[in-house]
Amino acid sequence: MRVTTGQIALSALNVLLALALALALFSVLRAADAAPTEQPQPVPESPMPEVETRLPPQQQSERLVADLLQRDDLIPFEGTLGGTMGFYTPDNVYVLSERWVYARFEDGHIGGEMLLEYRLDAAGQIDWTVLSAELH
Repeated sequence: MRVTTGQIALSALNVLLALALALALFSVLRAADAAPTEQPQPVPESPMPEVETRLPPQQQSERLVADLLQRDDLIPFEGTLGGTMGFYTPDNVYVLSERWVYARFEDGHIGGEMLLEYRLDAAGQIDWTVLSAELH
């Protein structure tokens, strides 16, 4: 497969746009959290312990990348010419924050990119949500 300079520039632009979108979303969410609110009411004790929804920073990237490399079921596109869509390269998975991941996928013929959100479920497994995905 031959890659042109225009395709490289377009891919770089797509990466920058995805990063800008993620950072803008993160800024909006942080601003909403920092906005003054009414005096909080005491929360009654819950019989169920809270489930941690984020990974510790030192383990975050490695565990997310390893898990995502096994999750081709998250890719909403079929492979072409007998290829199978997947996340094949750890270098193409970028942990953007404590909540979002940008990843590139491909089948050997065509590829795409996606923005994902993750959380930990009650069993400690990573629960992925695809926020946006496109082929290029």
